[in-house]
Amino acid sequence: MGGIDEAALDHLSLVTQMTKHIRVRAAGGRTTASELGQFSPIFVWLLRDFYLDLVEDNRKITPRDYLELALRPVQGGGRDIAAKNELDKLRPEFRSGLDALTRFVFERSGPKQVGATVMTGPILAGITQSFLDAINNGAVPTITSSWQYMFMEYLFHRSCLIGKQELDAK
Repeated sequence: MGGIDEAALDHLSLVTQMTKHIRVRAAGGRTTASELGQFSPIFVWLLRDFYLDLVEDNRKITPRDYLELALRPVQGGGRDIAAKNELDKLRPEFRSGLDALTRFVFERSGPKQVGATVMTGPILAGITQSFLDAINNGAVPTITSSWQYMFMEYLFHRSCLIGKQELDAK
């Protein structure tokens, strides 16, 4: 993603300010942080303790490019090259730290859901569009109204798909 700079902090501040203008219910007063948290994704900001100079062959590369290059198997033979290509033989301290990070992320995150319904990509996109439409029209975005609308749309499209499949099967 990049370093933590003024722009990154400005983006985080913008998101924080936007949450002040979103309501969980259409009727009622201010939304509390715990109410909003029921509908919000988990936020994990992962920091590393060093900053790499992301350059390869005198050209700048992205963090993704760096990771791909670092994980790419080295061509050739010999014990040193074979050892470098074996990711399962990473230093135990690194492996235990990576395992702890993986557990942390998976224990605290999961598919976002409201009640027993998982928020899929299309539902999230629809809710986001609903929020944008409300903001652009000078209204206050309401989570439950957007969620109910998108869930009904999802059920309608799912029912149509199942009906079409049953008709095609006959």
